[in-house]
Amino acid sequence: MKLFYEYEITGSFQDDTMRVMEDEFKKSTAETDLTYINQITGGFSDKKEEIDAIIEKNIVGWNFDRLSKLDLSILRIALYEMIYMDTPYKVAINEAVELAKVYSGDKAPSFINGVLGGYVNSR
Repeated sequence: MKLFYEYEITGSFQDDTMRVMEDEFKKSTAETDLTYINQITGGFSDKKEEIDAIIEKNIVGWNFDRLSKLDLSILRIALYEMIYMDTPYKVAINEAVELAKVYSGDKAPSFINGVLGGYVNSR
């Protein structure tokens, strides 16, 4: 999520941050976590417009440009997982909601759940 938040601010995944995070993860997480991070950050840039269009379509009553950078990051991760990594919808949505509970505002979990639920229901 931190990488996606930085992406939103800088417009790309920064090599320096990627190296630091990779070094940190090598010390504390499994190789599968590194594979996941590399897969999602490696593929996102090419799919950003498509994912953002899905978000925009499902944020009823909201302006895309007014979304918090953090909530946008969480939504992008969940949608990428669901569409391109075959993560079950329930798993991706649950993880997104849990991230929002920890890192975002009080209304964010239900907002994120609604946006992602809207996408799933439209399929």
